[in-house]
Amino acid sequence: MTGAAFDHAGSTTLCLACHQGRLATLLETATELRFYSLERDQAVLREVRACSGASVRQLAELLAVRGASALICGALTGCCRMTLEHQGITVLPWIAGNIEQVLGAHTQGRLDTLVMPGCPGPTALKCPQGRSAPGRGRCRQRFQQEK
Repeated sequence: MTGAAFDHAGSTTLCLACHQGRLATLLETATELRFYSLERDQAVLREVRACSGASVRQLAELLAVRGASALICGALTGCCRMTLEHQGITVLPWIAGNIEQVLGAHTQGRLDTLVMPGCPGPTALKCPQGRSAPGRGRCRQRFQQEK
C-alpha cells in the first residue's frame, strides 16, 4: 500500500497490538497495546497498556477512550475487525514485524512491505486464507444482536 492509510495531518494516535517487542501474530495473542502520537511523521510513545484476555468489546472501548484512530495488528477475525471499525477505528491488519520496522513503514506509507505471507495487505477486507469477511453470516447476526 503506497500512501497513507489514514490522515497524518496534525496529531494522530496510533495503536500497535504487540507481543514481546513485535506485532502479535494474532490480535487475540497481544499482551500489550502501545499507543503512539504521530506528529510530523514521527511516532512518539505515549502509553503502554497490558491487554491479555481483553474481549474485543473491551479492546474497542479502550482504543476509543485512548483516542486511537488506527490499530496496526497481525491477523484478526472479521468479527473483531467489524467491532473495531464500528467504534471508528481504522484497522490495518495482516502486518508482521518488530515495533521499529512497523512504525518506520507506517510513517513512510509502506506497510505493504510488512504484509504477512499469503495475505493481501492492510486495506483488504479479509485474508484469502480466512473463511469469513466482516458483516457476513453468524458474525453479522451476533454483532447486530449486541448493538
